Amino acid sequence: MKKLILTPKKCETCNKEFAIHLTRDIKRKRFCSRRCMGMALGKNGFWATGEKSNVWKGGRYKDDHGYIRIYKKDNGKKHPYVGEHRLVMEKYLGRKLYDFENIHHLNGKRDDNRLENLELWMKSQPWGVRVKDFLKIYSTEVNKIARKI
Repeated sequence: MKKLILTPKKCETCNKEFAIHLTRDIKRKRFCSRRCMGMALGKNGFWATGEKSNVWKGGRYKDDHGYIRIYKKDNGKKHPYVGEHRLVMEKYLGRKLYDFENIHHLNGKRDDNRLENLELWMKSQPWGVRVKDFLKIYSTEVNKIARKI
């Protein structure tokens, strides 16, 4: 039976000495505990969130439904991210949107949050695009292609 050789090493976070196995842990072990590892890798704590997280990407991402979400910590909701289309409309109107108000994307592209593409609705709308909006967009695209030919 092999005898394990222990050697002392200093923690990169708290400088406390701890024992490691000389044969297998020499390259892996850098911290004395999970807490110290979290302090080093998570910038400001083990479970750092938001801007303090080590995986922070600026607070903007596209969700599974295609909407752009923006990080807004104190928005009064449980989840700190809100739809960018809602923020654009709130800025334009100069007030917060009510819960029964929805924002409709005229061209059907949920990540296109230009003000001219957004429309305020007072009730929920079906998924997709209205036929008249689709035909308007489709006809302009066909005209662009026809001009190139």
